[in-house]
Amino acid sequence: KAFGGKARRPPGMSWIFGSASARDTQISRFEREFPQAVRTQQQHSCHFDIEILTRHGNNRLRIFLPAKFPEEAPILQLLSPFRHPWVNAYHQVTGHAYLSRWNEQYDLTTLVKETLAELSRGTPAPQPAIPPIPPPRPTPPPTVTPAVRAPQPPPYEHQVPPPYEEVAPPPPEPAAERRLSTPEQRRPSASPPRQEVSFPLPEVPSSFAQLQGLDRERLQKLDQDVVAFSALLHDLDSVKTLRSMREETIQENARIARETLDKREELEALQSEVLVSRLELQELETEFQTKLQSQLAQDSEKLSQAGIYEALRTSAAEADEKSEDLLTQFQDEDLGMAEFLKSYLELRKLYHRRTAAIEYGHRWIT
Repeated sequence: KAFGGKARRPPGMSWIFGSASARDTQISRFEREFPQAVRTQQQHSCHFDIEILTRHGNNRLRIFLPAKFPEEAPILQLLSPFRHPWVNAYHQVTGHAYLSRWNEQYDLTTLVKETLAELSRGTPAPQPAIPPIPPPRPTPPPTVTPAVRAPQPPPYEHQVPPPYEEVAPPPPEPAAERRLSTPEQRRPSASPPRQEVSFPLPEVPSSFAQLQGLDRERLQKLDQDVVAFSALLHDLDSVKTLRSMREETIQENARIARETLDKREELEALQSEVLVSRLELQELETEFQTKLQSQLAQDSEKLSQAGIYEALRTSAAEADEKSEDLLTQFQDEDLGMAEFLKSYLELRKLYHRRTAAIEYGHRWIT
């Protein structure tokens, strides 16, 4: 950053961040066109969230911009399930023509604008209120003739759930499905295991005490008077028990639904992190393969015939130069006779061995 100007990325890092000018230009145009988009910045990438209304209701479109955007295509993903010819099984938008043959000349704003128009097509219109349908007229229970009664379960209020020891524990998780995680990885917040709730049906009586003392005329009147029959029906103990069980079931379902909705934002955030990590992994894999191929090419060159001869010539020249330096030191009386002979003879032997290897190697090959 110089003279108050904008800080620039190093020119050698364009493979990480893509073309800086083209990337910034596209993002600026996109933010001007969609001011309602919520931006989230990652380490080398970013994504935008846009709320949309589809024919299935409200949804959210997430636009991922990889580190090499616009050289690499953006990723458009819906955060809620949505059926559409443009959307695949992973809720990613793949049907737009830009995405199948993306290049850096394509405009991100045009892509998102046309995608939103396509996904918002045929949004649901408000439906008129439908009056409730009155319940059908109940029919009196048939007369039950006395017979040998089968063993009946105890009444609902006397039924006791099985002890904890008799409930079979869940099967152990397979080893292949367990994942080792590091402390840096984000995990969902721990929640207590959900307790399965069941409501056993109460005993259905073979006769009703409220009807035992009624004469034929009273029974016929109940058959004809819906209000009186409904009042008598809802006063039965078995009906009261069923209504109480129904209310408990509704409350339990509502509790489970609230717990599920509380995890939605966390699940969406984790999905985004997984997708961004997958993109970063692809970039690292590409970089690794590039360096691996370069290293293999260098090793292959070193181990080739020409590479071996070049290494022998270099080492022979080094041995010859060192022996000449020792001779100069001996002539200048900077080195004693014993030390000079020991080092000088070893270097000359090494020089002749390497030059002989070069000469005879050519003869053996040719």
